[in-house]
Amino acid sequence: MKAIRVASIGLLISAILIYFLSVHFYTWETKYSTSYAFLSALNAVSPSVVDVGGMKNIITIAFVVSCLGLGMFLSATLYSVIETIILETIDTLASIGAEIINRVTKTGPYSNTTTK
Repeated sequence: MKAIRVASIGLLISAILIYFLSVHFYTWETKYSTSYAFLSALNAVSPSVVDVGGMKNIITIAFVVSCLGLGMFLSATLYSVIETIILETIDTLASIGAEIINRVTKTGPYSNTTTK
């Protein structure tokens, strides 16, 4: 069961990384990467080679796989910390709710005490 939770948190972290870093990555890739220049030149010479070879997708696949790897690594190393924070938060909220219910039932219209 722990492996499923680690994997799901890893995928969630990966999705967050992809969401927030994709614009920065593609901006960097178009300005500074030599692979983009190579693909642009190859596309100008022979567009069919680039389309048939799937070369346009290589950079995207590398980015997604990198984010997946980083997300899984972070979830595997930080899972115990994340689990402790979540469980302590749930425990605190449950104790606050129980305290509120306890106070309402002691002083509310459904309490067993009668006033004189």
